[in-house]
Amino acid sequence: MSGSRSPGSPADALRALGHALRVTRPDAIGSQILAIVSDRLGDVVFCTPAFRLLRESAPRARIDVVVQSEAAGQVLRGNPCIDRVLRPDARSLRERATRYDVVLDFKDNRVSREITSRLGAPAVVALREGSGHEVERALSVVEHALGVTRGDAPRCYEIHPSREDDARAAELLAAAGVRPADVLLGCHAGCNRAARRGWRFWRTASHPKAWPLDRFVAFASGLADSRPEIRLVLTGSAGERDVARRLLRAAPRSIDLVGRTSVGELYCVLQRLRAFVTSDTGPLHVACAAGVPLVALFGATPVARFGPWPPQQDRRVLHAEPLSELSVEAVRDATLAAIENGRGERPA
Repeated sequence: MSGSRSPGSPADALRALGHALRVTRPDAIGSQILAIVSDRLGDVVFCTPAFRLLRESAPRARIDVVVQSEAAGQVLRGNPCIDRVLRPDARSLRERATRYDVVLDFKDNRVSREITSRLGAPAVVALREGSGHEVERALSVVEHALGVTRGDAPRCYEIHPSREDDARAAELLAAAGVRPADVLLGCHAGCNRAARRGWRFWRTASHPKAWPLDRFVAFASGLADSRPEIRLVLTGSAGERDVARRLLRAAPRSIDLVGRTSVGELYCVLQRLRAFVTSDTGPLHVACAAGVPLVALFGATPVARFGPWPPQQDRRVLHAEPLSELSVEAVRDATLAAIENGRGERPA
């Protein structure tokens, strides 16, 4: 019927949120806190240092987080700084009606603004425009809301995988016949838009966030020929299956994990790699959390705002505008150097 909406529509979910969540007086900040984060994997990883600061600053507070996607929820699963991870659907919000003292909007996009407007919250602190890395901008939300400072201690990403995640990562690599002599090199060729559009994405001549696929293929083929001990571990979402097939043809000993891991499982796989070469995309930031040496390929995206965090010597950024100007040789040389840097002990 025209004009009707299904009970589970986004509009119904937002209306339910407005009824279920009521914000109390702004001078009660600290006892009940609601945070709203993005649907993007990387954006949520950016917020994890802010959640640590939030918990340190309000150790007895109840901290709930509304996530806008399954992947976002997986980033925060098991995080000791958070009490509940919620989705903005009508049923879960009715069941978890809570009175919040302050709402922290870490995205400040259309969806999050609709949520906060329906709350009618007198105490809403949103991400503001400014310079610096996205991590620093997220930290500033907490500082502004609670009147605290982050201090001088390093603020790093946090992902807390389960034992099952670790066991699954070990199982996937064992099933691929990984041997002690193998050098495992992670390779993530896609990006968020590639995952959503599939093969149609790669038909365009170029994209500001993705190194051309034919360069990745040449890179994989060259390593397979010159360094047979190196096995590529291909990562990505289910929408990037075609990319994996192209790379597998170029390097047949590669291990295909595209579309086969959760965020926690990916984290545990990355911990087992010697190095990771990746486009400017969410798994780059998961790799930073996992502590694996990496080579990040950046085009038009500002590195100072979205690059590896915290910056350190074993996190190499190769930058070119357009990315098609970045040569296979430059990526190969940086990757081999990262492999040498990653010679330390890795989990089995």
